[in-house]
Amino acid sequence: VLCAGLKNTEFISKQDPYVCVEYEDARVRTRTCT
Repeated sequence: VLCAGLKNTEFISKQDPYVCVEYEDARVRTRTCT
């Protein structure tokens, strides 16, 4: 999974993107990329 070129919509600080993946009864959240 790759995500690149995210538009910065934060006014003062940078975005802190992460990914949540849900499959059936499992849910995984990645670490926040700072």
